[in-house]
Amino acid sequence: LAYYIRSDFDARVDNGTFAVRAGVRINQAQEAVKVIREELAKVADKGITREELKNAQEAICGNLRMDMEDSMDVAERVAGHWATTAGEIETVEQSIAKVNAVSREAVGEVAGELFVGANFNLSLVGPFKSEEKFSGALM
Repeated sequence: LAYYIRSDFDARVDNGTFAVRAGVRINQAQEAVKVIREELAKVADKGITREELKNAQEAICGNLRMDMEDSMDVAERVAGHWATTAGEIETVEQSIAKVNAVSREAVGEVAGELFVGANFNLSLVGPFKSEEKFSGALM
């Protein structure tokens, strides 16, 4: 159905984004949107497995450690913490401890709040004439 698919997030102190991207054939775009929405609904309804949580935590913590090898990433982290926390800068180890403290239940709770129809936005790139055939897939 898709020749690539990925999700990512951008977390801030008081807001953020979660996005799913997929590369699909034009004639399969509607089905891909429907399947992605169904998979997110499963997470909202049933949560995630221990293995999925462990893999996500390892990826997030590994990326955070790698980011600290780039001076621009370090500067953005310090400036972001400084601007949003009245000068308190969280260490990398503090951030990692917070990530590792996240439970499956917490993920399920947040997914149940976020992965509902009213919170979804859809952007498509392609020769689509109308958005009507996609709007039903988001609910």
